[in-house]
Amino acid sequence: MRRLAVVFFALVLLAGAGVGSAVPSASASASENPVFLYSVNDGVANSVSAYTVLRNGGLRQITGSPFLTGGAGDAALPEGFAFISARTADIARAGNRLYVANMGSSPATISAFAINPRTGSLRSLPGSPYALGFTGEFSLVVAPDGSRVYAAQATAHNVEVLPIKRDASLDARHRADTETSIITIGMAISPDGRWLAIAGVTDMAAETMDIKTQVFAISSRTGSLTEAAGSPLSMWATAVAFGPSHRGSTTLFAATANGEVFNYAVTPRSITKISGVTINSKVSGLQSIAVTPDGSTVYTAEPWSQSLYSFRVDRHGILSQAAGPVLVGPARVVEGLALAPDGKRLYFSTVGEDTDAGSPGSIGAVRLGSHGSMTATVPGMPVATGLSGYLRSIVLVEGGRD
Repeated sequence: MRRLAVVFFALVLLAGAGVGSAVPSASASASENPVFLYSVNDGVANSVSAYTVLRNGGLRQITGSPFLTGGAGDAALPEGFAFISARTADIARAGNRLYVANMGSSPATISAFAINPRTGSLRSLPGSPYALGFTGEFSLVVAPDGSRVYAAQATAHNVEVLPIKRDASLDARHRADTETSIITIGMAISPDGRWLAIAGVTDMAAETMDIKTQVFAISSRTGSLTEAAGSPLSMWATAVAFGPSHRGSTTLFAATANGEVFNYAVTPRSITKISGVTINSKVSGLQSIAVTPDGSTVYTAEPWSQSLYSFRVDRHGILSQAAGPVLVGPARVVEGLALAPDGKRLYFSTVGEDTDAGSPGSIGAVRLGSHGSMTATVPGMPVATGLSGYLRSIVLVEGGRD
């Protein structure tokens, strides 16, 4: 079992997604605009698998997929090289642009692609891939306005901020560094681009590991990071996500290695816990989280039991479990989560049960109903990528607009 599994179990002890499989023929999307799904394969020769989402929720591989990034994936790293988690995010987007982590390159790099809004095919942007100032695994997110990329190291207390040029390429020569007090496990940026949250640990040694979450305010002018009042938060978060902002307050959601989900109100003056819920004593840990745009429903996954859960958020912000466990196995470890733009399906990436880079990856989906209900009956799913890799995170992009 590779280092990913070792780290996950360390968290639990301390706490107490080639060739796609056959898909039925169908028209492209239930909406006017096509929807595309992208997943990083993290192979030695790194690549992105690309699919069109069909009307019935299934996937059809896009011509030219997989698209090579020009860098090396996590599979190129030595065994035990770095401290990582399933929630290390290796793909992010802003508009019709896609940014991909090449963790096995030395130094680590980020590849940038333009998305064809009609076909979903990818075109490498000028100068891609772009070198970072470190080597090894990292998480990346993109500012919603497409102005900057943030890359947080999984081996050091550091976040690099890279400006995005007008042609959507990265300005690696003018990157800036922000020191953190933790090593990154998961990372998220708020929909309005005002806040960045990092879940992580203070030390890689399990016997001294102290898990915390840091929240940073993002400068609207420079994109620089300043730790928010009330940060860090002392919780065992392994995945974080933001909900919407309302009246100066932004909701931060966190899933933990204890099988808990919390939400917090983040303001310029404070970070206040709103509520929290524990699934049950048998849940060993959660490592993925997705939130609906209106913040009314939260989805999370327990990777080792191949289970999905959902939670409702009432008008006072109080969380309650809505559904789960919904089993999506057998013998698959759930990694990334992504909601369809129409809110009708939840997609997830998986790898084999041993979580090794040599395990075949696949993409699955469940139908979403009212009040957070989930049904695992999407035709033609799961779809095998035909390639081996970690498939940590996936993104869904609505096309049709340049």
